[in-house]
Amino acid sequence: MTDQDLALRLLDRNTLDLDPSRPFIMTSPLMGWAHGGYQFRRKNGSEVFQYFSNARNTAYTEFGVPGPAGVNFLRRILPTEELFPPRSGTHWQHRHAFRAWDGSPDSWLELWCIEHYFGKPASLEQLVEWRQWLQCEGLKCIFEEARRQKPLIYRDPVDEKQAMQSCKPAVSYGWDFYPSGSARSLLGRS
Repeated sequence: MTDQDLALRLLDRNTLDLDPSRPFIMTSPLMGWAHGGYQFRRKNGSEVFQYFSNARNTAYTEFGVPGPAGVNFLRRILPTEELFPPRSGTHWQHRHAFRAWDGSPDSWLELWCIEHYFGKPASLEQLVEWRQWLQCEGLKCIFEEARRQKPLIYRDPVDEKQAMQSCKPAVSYGWDFYPSGSARSLLGRS
């Protein structure tokens, strides 16, 4: 999402209309707080292992590494004829595999990153396994780096524990979406 997306432009306009004395700031981490990174490997070649260890912030309030849902879930939400290979302009894009957050054509799935480390995936299963592995290793790196920089930075220990527990099943068993209790009732699942 960029500052030109309609939702953010609307928030900017509404802020001006409702409180003209106060500016709308698209993103506003406090001094020393950081948003990002959001990639395992950046286009300039730096990896999460490098750019997080070089960062010196007091808090990382938002970060991530791309990764697709599990194969079974993708089979439920994507038309069969569009499952593999993922392409822009299909349901993959509607589900944020392409042009998701920074205006670049390949975010959020970032096929180029998968191909850099593993080559071209031959199947949906292989793509999901490889991308989830990169996601898991990237998240582990971020949390370990946050632990290493302690007490200089803040991170939420509850979120950290949940994320670390989520990584192993992602690689070992395939990461599928399992709705929370409140969502299950809406979906008619027990």
